[in-house]
Amino acid sequence: PLIICMFFVWIASYICKLDAKNSIKSAWNEGRANKSIAEASFAGSLGVQLGGLIYHNGLPKHKAYVGRQINELKPEHMQNALRLMYVSSAVFLSTLVIINYFWKVL
Repeated sequence: PLIICMFFVWIASYICKLDAKNSIKSAWNEGRANKSIAEASFAGSLGVQLGGLIYHNGLPKHKAYVGRQINELKPEHMQNALRLMYVSSAVFLSTLVIINYFWKVL
């Protein structure tokens, strides 16, 4: 399922005019090693590095870094990430509708 998700994020990053090539490269190189293909695909398409120190239930935890930092993190990246999430969801839903229409699977 994660590789399928990487494919939809790649298509969505191409539609949103983000870095689609870096999306696949980050997901394939760093995501497979860290078992976070979808997160690495998002980071690659936005051109940022994710991971590091996080807080889970109030406790600090260190996660492996994914993505290559091409750009500094800015508030605009949040808007691009939301747009990328919505477009990748729409591409996935459209694919399910097309599959259901032609093959009556669902």
